[in-house]
Amino acid sequence: MISVFQVFKIIMGLIIAGFFFYIILNFSGIYAWFQTGQQEMLIMHNFRDTVRNVYVYDIPTGFTGFEKFSDLRYDNPPQVSSLSGDVSMDVPLFLKPGKNLYIYRQSLDLGWWRFHWIGALPAMKIVFNPLNYSQEYWGLMQDLAGIFPQSQDPQITIGFCTGERELEGVERDYFISAIRQPRDLNFSLCTREFPDNYLLIIISSQGLKPSNGVLVSPLGNGTGYIYYKNNSFIYSDPLDILAILLGSGSLWGPDTLYKYKNSLLFSELQMAAKKEAERTELMRLNKKCVDTYGELGDILCSGEDSICRLAETITDSDPDPGDFQKLLDLNNQAKNKYRELEAEGCE
Repeated sequence: MISVFQVFKIIMGLIIAGFFFYIILNFSGIYAWFQTGQQEMLIMHNFRDTVRNVYVYDIPTGFTGFEKFSDLRYDNPPQVSSLSGDVSMDVPLFLKPGKNLYIYRQSLDLGWWRFHWIGALPAMKIVFNPLNYSQEYWGLMQDLAGIFPQSQDPQITIGFCTGERELEGVERDYFISAIRQPRDLNFSLCTREFPDNYLLIIISSQGLKPSNGVLVSPLGNGTGYIYYKNNSFIYSDPLDILAILLGSGSLWGPDTLYKYKNSLLFSELQMAAKKEAERTELMRLNKKCVDTYGELGDILCSGEDSICRLAETITDSDPDPGDFQKLLDLNNQAKNKYRELEAEGCE
């Protein structure tokens, strides 16, 4: 017969074995979580390196590393975040999280200086609903289409909507070539509900309150307002509108990317104008094109009304459309001065 002591040993052995088994299971779970976290952080660092390479070499590429991520956010740019941590991006990035991304470089060309930025987009369809038919409105639609990539994998297409009807989408280059001349399409306000991978852009001067998408109302001279739900934003270039579009369907709202974009653009614009104004002072020492270089320097940073000073004002305060229109006018003046310098053989 088994003695009481032997029974006690058996019970204690089972308890101790169960305890160690519990410890091993927990350790395995922690180790698996740690391994997953390490892998996610490695993928996010690889994504940052890929973004850097596209920014430097201007060679677009696909990225499928996020396929197994349960959570990927861009709610605090320039940090890309997951459950495993954050990785800060060191180039201007406009990201819509997705499993399969197309990474490409685009530029805002101000005539005398370019602001380069990176887009990282999943498969999507951009849907236009133009309700006005002028060269300005059609040109805006072309500019907006041009900030998206020509991509088949993941597929990114552009099309139209009128009322409840969604018209077939096509790739970017074909769309831009098809809308070179404005024409009255007799479209009505788009009321169709779209899934998350659609971006609806209504272009109209009318005081509308659309139930979905964003409303873009041009004011002229490249500026206007963007309306999303109960929010309104001033735009001075198509990238403002893209920032609102990418944030409109997210939990963190549309203003995060918008503020990020303008903080980057105007701080870099201010520095670029200062450096270029310093260069114009050095070029005047050659005693050739002295007057033109002097006028350019005033426009860039030396004068009371100059690009660098207005960029600083916009960065430090709440601007109005007049500030943006004035800045666009100054940029055009600077561009024209560069053309004069080229014609005079000085540039």
